[in-house]
Amino acid sequence: MQQMGVPGKMLKFMLEKVLKIQIPENGKDLTDTLKVDKTTARLGGEIEYLYHKQGQSKRLMVRIPGGWRAGSDKAEGTGGGR
Repeated sequence: MQQMGVPGKMLKFMLEKVLKIQIPENGKDLTDTLKVDKTTARLGGEIEYLYHKQGQSKRLMVRIPGGWRAGSDKAEGTGGGR
């Protein structure tokens, strides 16, 4: 909801605060460091990630592509993880 003006901001406030509906926003990336065991790094898989935002905890499932090496910041044969 970019450049939504006053009516859009009021609607967003109503949805989020009154009705407890969260609206996803583009462009708000999260950067963090995750520790992944060697097997998951080599073969790939999913790990659970818990983060805190504005006093609320959120749980995410993060997909790990296979082919990572210890200490690396990108998988072998790729331009990096997403």
